[in-house]
Amino acid sequence: MGDGSLIGNDPLDASSLPQVGAHAFEQVSPKHLSISTAALAGFTALAAALAVFATAFASSNTDGRQALYWGSSATALVLAVGIAGVVYLRARYRRLGYLLRQHDISVRRGVLVVSVQTVPFGRVQNVRVDRGPLDRAVGLASLTVTSAGGSLAVPGLPVEIAEALKETVVARAGLDQGETHNGER
Repeated sequence: MGDGSLIGNDPLDASSLPQVGAHAFEQVSPKHLSISTAALAGFTALAAALAVFATAFASSNTDGRQALYWGSSATALVLAVGIAGVVYLRARYRRLGYLLRQHDISVRRGVLVVSVQTVPFGRVQNVRVDRGPLDRAVGLASLTVTSAGGSLAVPGLPVEIAEALKETVVARAGLDQGETHNGER
């Protein structure tokens, strides 16, 4: 081979790179927080009811005071975890957002560790809009942008915004409309 003079990998000046953090991220719909909280509340209520049922069953077959102690402790723990879950969901919702720029789309998420994922339009391979049963019930959708490096998902968008974002990403990525899908062609 040669002396390697044809191959270069000079360092870039970080100040010349585009700054994602300098822009304001769009927040997802508050309905996303509502359905997440409702689902968590349902699971918490079910777990608490199971703990109460187990307590009643155990107290009829064993020493009532000991069963009541363990049942009360289990119910209190379930409720504490439920409350902590609501606090977590609210913090997660406050951080969740998307940013559409001229050459890319980004999503920010996280509570303790906040991350920003960006997909340049030149790398986009597929764009889809998904709607689960809870999303359909409240008029929400998720936008998923797939590239060779993975997928970027933005949940909790009003359907109209998700569809408009999809069309924008498809146009800027130069994809043929037949290459994208949202569950049907």
